[in-house]
Amino acid sequence: MYTWGDESFFSVTTILNALNKPALPRWAANSVAEYVFDQWPFIVDMMHSDRKDELMGILKGAPWRVKEKAANLGTMVHEAVEAYVMGARLPDEITDKHIIQFERWLDAFKPHFLESECTIFNRRFNYAGTLDIVAEIDGNIWCIDVKSGKGVYPEYAMQVAAYAHGEFIGRQDGNEEGLPTVTKGGILHLRPQSYKFIPCDISDPVFKSFLHCRELFRFTEEIAPHVLYGEVRR
Repeated sequence: MYTWGDESFFSVTTILNALNKPALPRWAANSVAEYVFDQWPFIVDMMHSDRKDELMGILKGAPWRVKEKAANLGTMVHEAVEAYVMGARLPDEITDKHIIQFERWLDAFKPHFLESECTIFNRRFNYAGTLDIVAEIDGNIWCIDVKSGKGVYPEYAMQVAAYAHGEFIGRQDGNEEGLPTVTKGGILHLRPQSYKFIPCDISDPVFKSFLHCRELFRFTEEIAPHVLYGEVRR
């Protein structure tokens, strides 16, 4: 949840959790399989020492440990990009990897930054989120989301479209400011050895798809707890 004054707004990324992601079960299974392969001697030792219940808990937690590690990396990359934009010192552990790729992107596209890590709100559809970059490139105003994971997925376009359709930016001093008129959306995919700058569709059909996710999420959070009544017996 995001709050603004006495108002509450659902997070864009949380809303998108309502979207079916068929790759996730395969990813979870692969995470467990990779852990077993990497830790086989440890696993055999636990099995022989009759610690099977403890081992089951460790194996079940493998996907969430991978996810947490990826989330921490993503947070560090975002903080490093913001620090770079604001002229602050960069974290040492990131400088030699993802930020080198960020610098390559800067040299190639020469963006003029208009906003970075600002929070947008949409009252009409009750959502909010923190966008990464709004920048002018070659005469167009881009809303850009920075990703550091292994892949780039179509639902990212809905995320960028939601940010681009924000009604206002909430400033730390409590003021509301209009978002620059965004003309293009993009994903900046930073990896340790490369980067990709991928334009994405942020038109009305994509934004409407995000709003469908918003309704699915609203059903789960607000409607579903009240749709089943008490059992009828005769």
